[in-house]
Amino acid sequence: MKKTIALVLAAVLMAAVLMAGCSPAQDAGGSAAPADEPQASASVSADTEESAPAEAKPEGEKIRVGYVMLNFTNTFYANLMETAQQAADDRGFEVTFKSCEGNLEQEIAHIENFIQEGVDVIIADPIDSEALVDVFTKGAEAGITMVSLFNEVKTPDSVTTYNAMLDHQGIFEGACMGLAAKMGGKGKVGFIAGTPGNAASEERKAGFQAMLDKYPDIELVAEEPSELDPTQGIAIFENWLTAYPDMDAVFVVFDDCVPAIVDMIEGNGKDILIAANDGLGDCVAIMGSDGPLVTDALINGYRAGYWTALYCYNLATGKTSETHEYMPTYSIIPTDVQELMKADGTYDDYDIITPEEALSYLDNVANEFKDY
Repeated sequence: MKKTIALVLAAVLMAAVLMAGCSPAQDAGGSAAPADEPQASASVSADTEESAPAEAKPEGEKIRVGYVMLNFTNTFYANLMETAQQAADDRGFEVTFKSCEGNLEQEIAHIENFIQEGVDVIIADPIDSEALVDVFTKGAEAGITMVSLFNEVKTPDSVTTYNAMLDHQGIFEGACMGLAAKMGGKGKVGFIAGTPGNAASEERKAGFQAMLDKYPDIELVAEEPSELDPTQGIAIFENWLTAYPDMDAVFVVFDDCVPAIVDMIEGNGKDILIAANDGLGDCVAIMGSDGPLVTDALINGYRAGYWTALYCYNLATGKTSETHEYMPTYSIIPTDVQELMKADGTYDDYDIITPEEALSYLDNVANEFKDY
């Protein structure tokens, strides 16, 4: 049986256009942020009285949701904010977005600020899940519904918090296995990692490692963290073109830098294949079994934004009380590469769809989740 597992890209310049006029220190969409941000407070003790789940909002009062994003420049997050706002408009609640720019102290400060504001729900993408345990505990004890964005914050059993989950490892592992099958199980590869210590990045790395374990004749010749920053990802690969001229493939944990990498591969006449992750639409549209981009994984910021916003809303209104809710996700593999996976015995371990099927999911995310 396949595992049940829980992703439209613009180029880096388009990402800048999307965020024009919205500096990282400002809110995007929703209500305005206070002019003065608090400094990160001292840690609060997790050894406290048991916290009950937050009560549903009384009828007639507008739900307020605060999002703390890793950054505003990554296209995935820009797209997520767009459809989270759409979901809020569709269902009649408010959302406010803040960027921590990859800084843990700033992330804690934003969460502290939302707690002081008394919003109904706070959803944050943890830079370091363990480092947010105390501030999540503080929010829960203040009666706020605390939600981690795709990276579980493991608060004590006495503290009820919530987790919008993805099978990061499974979907990227499936993409990696597909590319490995396409490579015939051998070759020299590079790995563009995410943010060290970030749960999603580490889980995707585990998926890549599972592929290396399965195919010992695939040699890892280069690995570097990108901080999920497209500019860094592009710079890493540009250096590798010179440093590793015989590289056969590159595995990238996010899509945002992939179009530029494709351009570099084609512009330099290289025969390098790519496995990526996120399922941004412009990437899915250029996928093909002959490369450069062969496999991907469907999360997609547009899907993630609408779904996570509805999860927050459903929690606040009492429609759900699930502490771990998984967003539907898939490995994206062209049909002929699926056949190679079947021959290698890896196909049945993953939920797999074709690029054409992935694009159909992206046509109308509101419709996909209308009954959620």
